[in-house]
Amino acid sequence: MQKKRTQPRSPLIPHWLANTGQITGWGLAIGLGILHLNQETPEIPAPEPEPTEPLGLYSPLPLVTSPQFTELERLLREITQEEGMVGSTLVSCILDSTGKVVFSFDGDRSFVPASALKTVTTATILEKLGPDFRYRTLLQGTAPFPSPDKPSADGIYKGDLVIVGGGDPSLTTEDLIQWGADLAALGIQEIDGRVIADGKIFPELTAAKAWDWGDVGNYYGAPATGLNIDGNRYAATFQPGAMVGDPAKLIEVVPEVPAVEIFNRMLTSEPNRAEGDAPYAYGGPYSYTITFRGAIPIDAKEEVLMGAVPDPVFTASTRLHKILSQRGIKISGKPTTVRMLEQDNSPVPSAEKLLPGLSHTSAPLIDLINHTHKVSDNLYAECFFRLLALEPEVGSGQAAIESHWKKRGLTLQGLRMEDGSGLARADVIRATDLARINFLTRRGPFGEAFYNSLTPQFEGKMRWKGGAMSRVRVYVGFTVSTTEELTFVLAFNNYDANSVTVAKARERILKVISGY
Repeated sequence: MQKKRTQPRSPLIPHWLANTGQITGWGLAIGLGILHLNQETPEIPAPEPEPTEPLGLYSPLPLVTSPQFTELERLLREITQEEGMVGSTLVSCILDSTGKVVFSFDGDRSFVPASALKTVTTATILEKLGPDFRYRTLLQGTAPFPSPDKPSADGIYKGDLVIVGGGDPSLTTEDLIQWGADLAALGIQEIDGRVIADGKIFPELTAAKAWDWGDVGNYYGAPATGLNIDGNRYAATFQPGAMVGDPAKLIEVVPEVPAVEIFNRMLTSEPNRAEGDAPYAYGGPYSYTITFRGAIPIDAKEEVLMGAVPDPVFTASTRLHKILSQRGIKISGKPTTVRMLEQDNSPVPSAEKLLPGLSHTSAPLIDLINHTHKVSDNLYAECFFRLLALEPEVGSGQAAIESHWKKRGLTLQGLRMEDGSGLARADVIRATDLARINFLTRRGPFGEAFYNSLTPQFEGKMRWKGGAMSRVRVYVGFTVSTTEELTFVLAFNNYDANSVTVAKARERILKVISGY
């Protein structure tokens, strides 16, 4: 029996590069053998900061630095005294077109940013790797692959197929189907081996330590692994029972989640179910049980719950195994993963000895960022964050982010990033720092692409990325103006008011900000 590995296996980073301790954003992209970077993109210089005051050296400023913001200060103070807002945290910061702080309402106070934190992650990876960076996923083997000009003579491939993940959050079943067609075109009719999936480019722990238990089983808490498939999500469809209180019927789970036992505890509720009865999926990383709880309104025809796949790497190997079988390609072994083999102390194919096969390349990074901002996709942001953490000598995604912005003239203070998506309530950042990162990115080498990735809002007067969770609403972005573009942050934390009241307060505030 082979001894179980005690060190994480990172087959995608050459030893010579990982040991230098001098890897840069470019070195990271080139060093990951499965990743592709447009080599014509120039290395990003560290430009001189535009603001007159040193970026990152925050000095206390008067609350109102210009008479034009008197109305805004009055409004913010008024809102903090309204019902449901007393005792809450209301933070705002505005930078002018030079990066100078021209308005600060507790702008140096750290707050929970929710998904507005995604702009920190996306801005950093965009500047480090460039908009043309692409993830690559490999299908390699332990035996030589036949070629189009020399297809398999007997139709038998004598070896294991190994899917080597590169952390691509956008890989789909359609991509695996294409691989199935490619293998069939090489004359392969039988595989004397297994389909093995390797997602170990990223750490085995797939969820941030600070994520809530109620999040990790649902689609927005989908695990970020080195090998992701279909967003690491599934759709469970339910129908209500005949009477209130009856069990709701589970119709289907699509796509199939392998090797899990499902417990359906969903009930039927009145037409207007209570807020606490919303459907939830409970599970967790590498869990082999999924429990559905909540209620389906009795007048609903059906309702769909989006859940998180507990082991995306195993799901990928199982799915490719099934795709090949459906094409009539026989496979002697069962699908598995490198992690599972290591757990069983079974031999693991040597990454250094895997032979070239097929590959899949993702869309350009800027397209993935556009998607991330548009739908606030946590999985994409987490895969960006984990990719940043692979840079040697930084140790974590946060350290990589702090290092990058320090080179750009900004020392981040009071920052805590348990993740790259903002799903963790333990994440905090100062309004001044969040605004400055967005400001610097807007005026950096890829500023226009970053700006355009943000959604037009407020009747076209602003572009922003929002963040929302229970008792948290945050907005960061830019005013659209023909005279002077402002960078702004507005954050509500720990309020008791309902969402409608907070939305109305937001509209009042942004109306004033967008007017300047």
